[in-house]
Amino acid sequence: MSSHMSPHELLRQTPLVNLQGPKYPDTAPSRLSLPELRLPPSAPVDDVFAVWLREIDAAIETSKTHDTSAAFDEWFSSQYATSRPPGMDATLTLPGSAAPGER
Repeated sequence: MSSHMSPHELLRQTPLVNLQGPKYPDTAPSRLSLPELRLPPSAPVDDVFAVWLREIDAAIETSKTHDTSAAFDEWFSSQYATSRPPGMDATLTLPGSAAPGER
């Protein structure tokens, strides 16, 4: 083949090959048959939203509890932490007990 061939001439000299083989129409793979896919009926919309609304209500209650615990932490630090006896250190723990952040 010459390097000066046009693309058309190059394609005309390239033999065509059937990837399925020479007996393609007679040996075609059989068609795959799958059973029909049936989905269960979906739940009523009210039932679906009721679950989400309960989750949202639980999250709101948790955030209120968290806000209350933050208020307690402020009260504790202002009332107790500022009036600790001399020599008491913030890192003082009993032997064998975990520090508050490690529980």
